[in-house]
Amino acid sequence: MIKAIILGHNVYGSYMKQFIDRGYNRIVDEYGGEEIEPVAYWDYFGSTASDDADLPVLDHEMVRAFFEDGSAEILIVPQECYVGLNDYLTAFILIGIDLGNVYIAKSLDRSISSKDEIMDMFTPYYSCGTLPYMEFHVADHCNLNCANCEHYSGLVKEPVFPDFEKFTNDLHQLRKYIDTIGLIRILGGEPLLNPQVEDYIKLVSEVYPESVIRVVTNALLLRSMPDSFFETLNSCREGSGVHISLYPVMKDHIDPVISLLKEKGTTYAISPLMETFRKQQSLIPADDEELAQKYTHCYQKGCVNLYDGKLASCFLPFTTKYFNEYFGKNLPEDGAVDLYEDGLVIEKIMHRLSTPFERCRYCREAVEQPWHVIHEPSILEDWV
Repeated sequence: MIKAIILGHNVYGSYMKQFIDRGYNRIVDEYGGEEIEPVAYWDYFGSTASDDADLPVLDHEMVRAFFEDGSAEILIVPQECYVGLNDYLTAFILIGIDLGNVYIAKSLDRSISSKDEIMDMFTPYYSCGTLPYMEFHVADHCNLNCANCEHYSGLVKEPVFPDFEKFTNDLHQLRKYIDTIGLIRILGGEPLLNPQVEDYIKLVSEVYPESVIRVVTNALLLRSMPDSFFETLNSCREGSGVHISLYPVMKDHIDPVISLLKEKGTTYAISPLMETFRKQQSLIPADDEELAQKYTHCYQKGCVNLYDGKLASCFLPFTTKYFNEYFGKNLPEDGAVDLYEDGLVIEKIMHRLSTPFERCRYCREAVEQPWHVIHEPSILEDWV
């Protein structure tokens, strides 16, 4: 009997327990497998179950204790609770959960008609072929000039767009390894600067039709977008829409934007007013102990980024080049997985996406800095 904690004190967690008790365990003996004993729910989302909890409900520290004393051996993550969860690696590592003991469960929102399908419900994390979250740039430059922008968009002085045909090939190449992505965010720079942004939305929706798609924008250009932009977003999976990063320059101009989005029937979310930026870059590499500490707490390492045929656990392997070019520095630009690499398999991808790389040594604990535009010309203090 394998003791399992189920992620999610919610309806999906409850359904998963019922599936294990009434489906999986009933036939597991026929296949020579071992039954699973759900021992608790992890209240990761601070949510409430649809009915009275039939298992203990644990917070983060209680989950740690369960794994440390052997009360739990594995963590089962319902796919519905995995969607959009870009900080899962930080939580699991902080608690001390070995990713080899994490299993991603296929969605229960489908018909299960055979014993084989039941037995195939749980996939080890490293071979699951599922990403909860992914993002990509459709423009590296921006129409704002924010200091401390970790994408270094203010240092990109000419328009930089990906090649749409190449990106199309890259996305199909990714689909060979990753068959499910929960949330896909289209970023920049400022993505609305790309005249083909609608084509990217349509492409992603075609290749990953089950994904929620969000365009992340500073909203300066939203009121100038054609009706077709909103219609394209509205045709994607429910929940798709616009995410507005609200900077001080838009503080007093956001109401007309909200009115427009409501008029178009487009789903939207707005960040809290971003009056500070996180400064965390250093020019001095961290030692191994510092690296381990920083990586453990790094919230960006689940922000999987697709760029020029490569995949990385954050955007820095792809944007550091702009800092290096502008200031004549040589910070590492490593950390990406080439999707066209010979012999590549999903296990290699997932291992490398959950392992620190050399560029990580140059990120330290973040210090909040007041939002401001970069100097002209920019100085190192704008970034370091």
